[in-house]
Formats: sequence, C-alpha cells, structure tokens
Amino acid sequence: MPASTTKDARLELRITGRHKKLLERAAALEGCSTTQFVVSQAVAAAEGVLEKQHALVMSQRDLERFLQAIDETGEPTAEAKRLNRGRLVGSSYEC
Repeated sequence: MPASTTKDARLELRITGRHKKLLERAAALEGCSTTQFVVSQAVAAAEGVLEKQHALVMSQRDLERFLQAIDETGEPTAEAKRLNRGRLVGSSYEC
C-alpha cells in the first residue's frame, strides 16, 4: 500500500488498557504516532500472511529438478508473459 494513498477508510478496535499502553510505548520508541505504528505493523503482518499464500515450498531435489526444467525450456510463451505483466514487487508501509 503506497504511503500517498488517500486515507478514506476507518478501522476501530476494542483493546485492553494493557495492550494500548504497550502499543503507545512501542510507537514512542519508533518515533511515530500510535496510529501510524499500529497501521504499519498490521499492514506488514497482513502482507506477510498473503505472501505465504504465494510461496512455493519444495525440497532441494525438487528445486533442482524445477530449475533444470526451466533451463531446458525455451523463451516464455506469450501467455506466460501476459500472466507475468503487472505483478507487484514488494510493498511496505512505514511510520
């Protein structure tokens, strides 16, 4: 999520007083507001969860076979190129 995105949505949370104090202390140590801290941490965690859904896990043997198969193929097809267009590379939201 780009930092320049218009902030037009609202999210309200009910938390314990202990959690609120913890978040406020952590935000102060990072030099940002509690809101900025909570949003940056929540967005980073959400991106991590979503990234795991796209991760491919395989054994070393399977990785070597996969890489060999890629090396043995020619240029990407038009369909492969089309599917790869518009992919996002990393995103982060910081205080």
